[in-house]
Amino acid sequence: MTSEAVSKYAVDLVFVIDVTGSMGPVINEVKQLVNGFADRLRAVMTSEGKGLQDLWVRIVTFRDLGDEGARALAASHFYQLPAQESDLRKFVDELTASGGGDDPESALEALWLAMRSPWRGVLRSRHIIVLLTDASAHPLGRFPYPSHLFQDSLVAPRDLSEMKNQWGVFPHSGVMNAQARRLVIFAPDATPWNDVGERWENTMWLPSRAGQGCMDADIDTILRSIAKSV
Repeated sequence: MTSEAVSKYAVDLVFVIDVTGSMGPVINEVKQLVNGFADRLRAVMTSEGKGLQDLWVRIVTFRDLGDEGARALAASHFYQLPAQESDLRKFVDELTASGGGDDPESALEALWLAMRSPWRGVLRSRHIIVLLTDASAHPLGRFPYPSHLFQDSLVAPRDLSEMKNQWGVFPHSGVMNAQARRLVIFAPDATPWNDVGERWENTMWLPSRAGQGCMDADIDTILRSIAKSV
């Protein structure tokens, strides 16, 4: 395939990362991953017969709203790579694995925050969410959404069915582009990931080991999964 025939994509990528105590190994992997990330992803995409036009990356982190309240969720803005790689590295280097209490965690609220990202509406867009966790998730509605992170008028989903509708059945124009959206999940065979992984459109689920820091996720697997989802 000639370079002229390769489709190039504008990729907006959001990592949704469990930063509870058991996730230290994965956080360390992410810290290594962001070094030269745009070039590394471009190389892997090239091996898949795809091109990378440009890359924006955002980070969303979560623990347990029941334990830490609104502090359990946090998010960066989008970083434009490679120009802002040093700023992204600085943000990621400050991530630490701590807290979270017992399984489950507040991953679905974090996923909703990622879905509400300020995605670009450009030609050949890919809006990709990569979620990494070794725990199940609390059902939506058990804890309130942190008001400082959800300040718009769009009603947040009250359960997994409503979230699925926003993902792919009846998506709101302010949530995700139906043609661009992709979801890659590294999560155990537990609620709700078995349901999301098997039933949501444009979703790739790679089961990990519960309670063991998502040990099956390594840099090459993460890069390959992103490239395949484009």
